[in-house]
Amino acid sequence: MGQHSAKINYTNNMEISQKIAITSLLFSLIALIWNIVRDIFIDRIKLSVHVFIGGEITDERGRQIVASAGSTISVLGVEQTVRAKKVFFRITNIGRRDIEIDCIKAKYIDGTGWYLPINEKRYLKPYESTNANTENSELQRNLKSQKVKSIYVEDTKGIKWNFPDRDIEKARLVAG
Repeated sequence: MGQHSAKINYTNNMEISQKIAITSLLFSLIALIWNIVRDIFIDRIKLSVHVFIGGEITDERGRQIVASAGSTISVLGVEQTVRAKKVFFRITNIGRRDIEIDCIKAKYIDGTGWYLPINEKRYLKPYESTNANTENSELQRNLKSQKVKSIYVEDTKGIKWNFPDRDIEKARLVAG
């Protein structure tokens, strides 16, 4: 009988170690699946991009204020209406990974395009922004005449982020 009871204890110990091994395997699989989901779907690079046409006005402290064309700004009690002089671009990294911006491009309907390299503050950490602007009259003319097919930001890996159509439409309305 002594041997039989030892055999039962050995079997019970084996069942416990198997349960621990299976539980460990399940936790490992859950952790692996979570890491894959997080890396692919959650920790992606995300940009918020906006474009508008406007101008710069100097405030009472000598700082440049950028505003959309048609906006009215009061400086030292004097109302000033912002004229459409430049195309402004705002790029914000809203993801949780760093990104290096290369350029802003516009594709026209006729197959040609426009290119603006980003020279200042190219490398964006999460929640950082950079701005760019251009006085390019060709881009403004093509916006006004609806010849712009798309405007997008391209990073150094060749990934593209399109500017919203509503922003491009608003810019088209004030271009000139």
